[in-house]
Amino acid sequence: MDDAFEVSLRRSGRTFTVAAGETILETLIEEGIEVVYSCMAGHCGTCETRVIEGMRTSRQLPRDEERGDNR
Repeated sequence: MDDAFEVSLRRSGRTFTVAAGETILETLIEEGIEVVYSCMAGHCGTCETRVIEGMRTSRQLPRDEERGDNR
């Protein structure tokens, strides 16, 4: 995915633009949002969160592509 997109945080109500080539995690860290993470590569699932609305747009592969939920 090479296009920028927006992500909104439900609890804070803040919206951020995730630049092309950047991940949601990278953007949130740059914006000073405290995020729990471990691998920075999308493999361990530590930073995984629910999608309330819209489509999942992670630039990393899901840990289990057969999983049917929208996390």
